[in-house]
Amino acid sequence: MVKPGPDTSGLLLGDAGFAHTAGYWYPDNRILGFSQLHFHGTGIEDYGNVLIMAGYGQMTAARTQPSEFGQPFRHRSESVRLGAYAVTLEETDIAVRVSATTFASTVEFEFPPVQIAPTISINLGHGLGRQGDLAGAVTIGTDALWGWTTNAGRFTGANRSFPVFFYSRFTTGPEVIGVWNDGNIMRGERTVAGVQTGAWLRYPVNVARRIITVETGMSYASTDQARANLEHRTGGPLDRLPDWAQALSTIRVGGGTTQQRRIFYTALYHSFLMPTLMTEADGRYVGLDRQLHTSDGFNYFSDLSMWDTYRTLHPLLTLIAPQVARDVLWTLDAMADQHGKLPRWPLAVNETGTMLGSPASIIIADTILKGITDVPVEDLLDHMVADADGVAGRSIRGNIQACLDAGFCPADKIGDSVSKSLEYAWADFAIARLADHLGQPELADRFAGRIRNYQPHWDQETGFLRGRNSDGTLAIPSFSPTEWNDDYTEGNAWQYLWAVPFDVSGLATLFGDRDAMLAKLDRFFELSFNEETEYFAGPPLAAPPVYYWHGNEPDIHAAYMYALAGQPDRGVRWIDWVRSKHYDDTPDGLAGNDDA
Repeated sequence: MVKPGPDTSGLLLGDAGFAHTAGYWYPDNRILGFSQLHFHGTGIEDYGNVLIMAGYGQMTAARTQPSEFGQPFRHRSESVRLGAYAVTLEETDIAVRVSATTFASTVEFEFPPVQIAPTISINLGHGLGRQGDLAGAVTIGTDALWGWTTNAGRFTGANRSFPVFFYSRFTTGPEVIGVWNDGNIMRGERTVAGVQTGAWLRYPVNVARRIITVETGMSYASTDQARANLEHRTGGPLDRLPDWAQALSTIRVGGGTTQQRRIFYTALYHSFLMPTLMTEADGRYVGLDRQLHTSDGFNYFSDLSMWDTYRTLHPLLTLIAPQVARDVLWTLDAMADQHGKLPRWPLAVNETGTMLGSPASIIIADTILKGITDVPVEDLLDHMVADADGVAGRSIRGNIQACLDAGFCPADKIGDSVSKSLEYAWADFAIARLADHLGQPELADRFAGRIRNYQPHWDQETGFLRGRNSDGTLAIPSFSPTEWNDDYTEGNAWQYLWAVPFDVSGLATLFGDRDAMLAKLDRFFELSFNEETEYFAGPPLAAPPVYYWHGNEPDIHAAYMYALAGQPDRGVRWIDWVRSKHYDDTPDGLAGNDDA
C-alpha cells in the first residue's frame, strides 16, 4: 500500500511532466522531499502525498514550497537495495534512509554536528501533477502528528479527488513546533486545516550526530486506521503477500552474463510493484463507491492499468504469483458490483475509464483457463457478457451497439475505430473461450461469431487494417501506414496490423495465405531493424519508432506471431533482437515506461 521515495526536480524538466510520473527521474539533481504514495511506470502523474523533508533553521513562507525547501543531491551518494533507498543531501550533509512495510514507511534523517537547528517539514500541499490547491488538515501531538490530504493528481483530476489519511510518529521530541496554511506560518500552533497546509518540527542545535526517525502509516479510510496500519506488524491474510526475497526467488536463472541476470531480476522486481494493495490492516478497504467494505478471504487491489497489463503482467502473475492473480479476479468482481460494470483503469478509489477495450474480460478468462478457479466464475462471466452486449449501465464499451449493428466499429460513429474493433474482438474471443471451458456452447458460439469483426477493416489495396465508415468507405482516403491518425490509439497501421494474436489464421486469410502474412511480418521487422539505429541514437523522450515499438502495447507481441503461425524458428532472430536492443541495466534501460 505504501510506496515511499524521493520526488525530484532538475534543470531539464523542472518538477513537472511525463518524466515525474513516479516522482523520481534519474537526470534530476534536486530532491524536493520524500512522499509516501507513488505509481510505478505509468504514463501520467498522480499520488506524491505527504512529503517529508529535513533541513535547517527557521520555517518561512517561501520554504513551505518544496522547490525552496528541497536540496541538491548526487547519484554517487545514493544507494538502493530491495525495499530501501538512501541518499546524502549535498548542501546539508543530511543522510536520509527510506524503507517501507506493507502499510507504513520509515524516513530516517541523520544530521551531522552543526550550529543550526535541524528542521523537519511535512507538506500536505504537495502532489504529482496536482490540480490546483490541495486541501488538508494536520494536528501535532506529543510524539506524533496526523491528519489528511487531498489526492488530485493529473490522472485523478479535481473532480475525482479523494482524501488520503496519515499518522506519523517521530522518535525524538522537537523543541519548537508549528503549522502553516497557504504560506502563513503559525509558530507554536498545533492544528490547522485549509489549502496548502503542513507542519514543521524544529530541534535543538546538535553538537553530535543525531538521528530523527519519522514513521508514517497511510490509509484511505481514516486517521485512526492510519495509526492502526502503522502499528500493524504480523497476522491476518495479508501475510500471504510475498516479501522481496520470496518474490524474486520464484524464478531462478542460471548462465548468461551478470548484466543479463541483473536485467532479468530488475524486470521481475518491476512485476511486483503494481497493482497497489488497498486492503487495510483490519481487512477493510474503500471501494470504487467510496464506501468501506470488508474483503472476505482476498486482498483487494487497485491501480490496475489493464489495457497496459493484460498482455504481459497478468499472464505472468498466473504463473509466478497465482495468489495475487486470484485476488485480482475477486477484486474485479467486487469493483463491478460497486461500480456497476467491470473497470478498465481503476486508480485507488476511482475508475478513470482510461484507454480502450475490455481488458478485464481478457484477464479474467486467461486467469481461469490457466487453472485459477477459486474465484466467482459465474458472476465474472455475467459481468463480461453484460459489458460485451452493451447492457445499459453495465458496459465500458461506449457506443458498442454501433459496432454490433455494422459488424465492425464504423469510424463515423466510433473514434479509434480500428483499435476498438481489434480490442473488442480479442475480448469476445476471451468470452468465447471461457464459455466453452464452462460448458456453455451456445454462449461460446455466439461470441465466437464476433471474433472476426475486425476483418471488414481490411484494405486489400494497401494491405492494412483501416478505418471505414458505416457505408464501407475508407474514413481517411489519404493514407500512410507509418503515421498516427484517428483510426488508431497510440499507434499506426503497421503496429496495429499484428494486433490479432487471437486469430492468426483469420488474419492470414486476409493476406491470402500464411506465407504472404509472414513475408509482410519479415518486412516489418527488417524495417524495424533498419530504423532502430537512428531511434536509439536520438535524444531522451524522442518521437516513438514507426515500426516495431517495444515501448508501447499494440505490437509488443509481434515477434511471437511467427510461433502462432506455426514457424517459431523464424521469430527467434527478432526475439533475440528485442531482448538485446531494448533492454540494458542503465537508468533508462527500458524502451519506454513500463506502464504498471
